[in-house]
Amino acid sequence: MITINTNSDSQIDEDIFLKNATKIAENVIKSDILEHSPIKNYDFINNDIEFDVMFCDNDAIHEINRDYRGKDKETDVITFALFADSEPQMRMISEEGIALGEIIISVEKIKSQAVENQKNFEEELYFILAHGILHLFGFTHQDDEKLEFMMGLQQRLVENVKV
Repeated sequence: MITINTNSDSQIDEDIFLKNATKIAENVIKSDILEHSPIKNYDFINNDIEFDVMFCDNDAIHEINRDYRGKDKETDVITFALFADSEPQMRMISEEGIALGEIIISVEKIKSQAVENQKNFEEELYFILAHGILHLFGFTHQDDEKLEFMMGLQQRLVENVKV
């Protein structure tokens, strides 16, 4: 289950977004991508997954980035991968499923990046969403090699998304 929260005038069709977000998450679980995840040994097939997506503006994500990550600038996406970032003995699976965490997306930043990257808004949105979902599954990019690997996975995840 994916929950959407908005504190900006996102103008995103939530039904289409939920469909595409679900498809991206399912593609992680049902493909070889999961085999590269540090949390690959959990039963994601027989447990529902849950995460939140919050849409905001540049000011809000700047504040979150500063307060929680110590980076005094706006960014496109911040992921709080609560399940993957927890110690294994602290990870809980409830009857409702596995609560992975939260993805925060600046709609304003996505719009400007879409222009910079010569994409339409939806292409950039789902590419960045795929990045956040990969973080929820424990993927990181501490160096250029891991970033390149993650970007390739993101591209694979959005290939079948209708925009």
